[in-house]
Amino acid sequence: MTLRPTIVDPQVESAIRRLVRVLQAVPGMQWVTYDGVEFTANVAMFLPLGLLVVAWRGRWWHGILGGLMVSAGIETWQLLMLPGRVADVRDLVEPETAQQHAADAATTDPETPTPATASA
Repeated sequence: MTLRPTIVDPQVESAIRRLVRVLQAVPGMQWVTYDGVEFTANVAMFLPLGLLVVAWRGRWWHGILGGLMVSAGIETWQLLMLPGRVADVRDLVEPETAQQHAADAATTDPETPTPATASA
């Protein structure tokens, strides 16, 4: 998905766009957009990494740092090796959102500060 020469298969993209139009036709669902679906997919794809890192006895920030490293590697590969793809800083930020939420959710020790509790 992230290292393919094309962003998304045309048939899949067409199906996603049709689904978005169907959802937008439902009262109260006009907020659903293709960009929103893409953002959500980016976040969802990286949630397991943050959970696994913390589950393997890593600190909360290891999950966030690991996600940043994986995202940076993917974007660098796209920039240097896949001319049909565009490296985008948003693709670094979106997975970090997932890593932060995963690290917060996986931290079970109330004594271990996370970004959400460190300033509290």
